[in-house]
Amino acid sequence: MNEGIDRPGGPAVLNAALAREGFEVLMLRTSFAICATSQRTRLTMLAANPFRPLSAAEMKKRDAIVAYLDKASEDELIGEVLLPRFRQIGFQRVTTAGHKD
Repeated sequence: MNEGIDRPGGPAVLNAALAREGFEVLMLRTSFAICATSQRTRLTMLAANPFRPLSAAEMKKRDAIVAYLDKASEDELIGEVLLPRFRQIGFQRVTTAGHKD
């Protein structure tokens, strides 16, 4: 946001998201970007494995989600998780009706 046309902060934001899967974006002098593996010594990379061991940060995040789901009511789950997600994917007029009890 609020960057010039060359967007110098763009690759850093993208690399933060891609780093855990072993990729990084490299900007070339010709204004093109390429996606490469973070480990340049590897010649090939297997497809990302959904069954790979979780990192310490991912384990901590998973534990926080489990703790939230253990204590959250149905209304809290709808209001705090589902409605924002629906709005994020384009359902702007979705609201919660609530109930009397």
